[in-house]
Amino acid sequence: MRLTCISVVKDESDFIERFIRINGQVIDDFYIVDDNSTDETVNILHKLANEGYKITIKHVIDRRMRIQMRQADILNQTKSMIFSDLTLAPSHIIPLDADELIFLDRESLEKELKKIKENEHGRMRWTTFVPTNGSLSSNKLLKECFQPLAAEKKDVFKVIIPGTASRDSLLSTGSHHLHSNTKPINLDIELCHFPIRSINQLIAKALTAANKMALKRDRKPGDSYHILNIADQISARGYTIKESQLQQYALSYLGDERPREFKIMNNFLNYPETTPKYWQGDINVIAILNTFTLELIEEINELRGASPDKPNH
Repeated sequence: MRLTCISVVKDESDFIERFIRINGQVIDDFYIVDDNSTDETVNILHKLANEGYKITIKHVIDRRMRIQMRQADILNQTKSMIFSDLTLAPSHIIPLDADELIFLDRESLEKELKKIKENEHGRMRWTTFVPTNGSLSSNKLLKECFQPLAAEKKDVFKVIIPGTASRDSLLSTGSHHLHSNTKPINLDIELCHFPIRSINQLIAKALTAANKMALKRDRKPGDSYHILNIADQISARGYTIKESQLQQYALSYLGDERPREFKIMNNFLNYPETTPKYWQGDINVIAILNTFTLELIEEINELRGASPDKPNH
């Protein structure tokens, strides 16, 4: 088997090394599209590639892709390109976000993938982890900082695309569904999700998400109300969060429908891991928000017919 991971990343310097090293235990190739990161994400990826990890790095060219959050479009283009290149020839494509980890050995993963028949595609069960011991830092292990939710209100899955799937198949937003002529089969693969990891990461994520939601033309009343609520709370409290508040904010970010009980999973706690070698800093909230503003200005100027490098005054 040859397993290829496709991802769109943006400002993931606090987690991207763990993403590569842990998933690299089972993934053969990473095809990563960077969405104009302002931090060390791309530099860290290059350093990991120099260590021997097979990482191809591309960049989002279309500015409108950035503001309008067309992640699914980027992944579908990437998927089609990989399947069309006979020199790549993956047996499976696994779309992952940079905050998702597969804690499983290669032998067990291949055993599950062999269950996928010619007219099927695979699904991994999603488990969300929340901070229970303050912000994640470069000298902390994941098992020191996180615990999983006891259960999701409803099962959430991420798909795995076999090479036998139609080239016309399309990933949904979040890669939770595959629109194709194949049927989904649930696999015994747990995908661990770490959406909120530190105070600065939460502030940057909530504020940019809220601003992007405000720009959506087709936004319906009540859409992403929890994100907008968090952004309002952060603003009202002078853009500061205490470490003791991080867990509750993380739960709120997931939405009020999420359960509030926790459990410890032995397979997660016993998984070998190391602290990052290349990430030693923190999330730069100002840089992230400034980049979002500049991208918005570029798109506005394009709509006005002005050069993106020469805004109208």
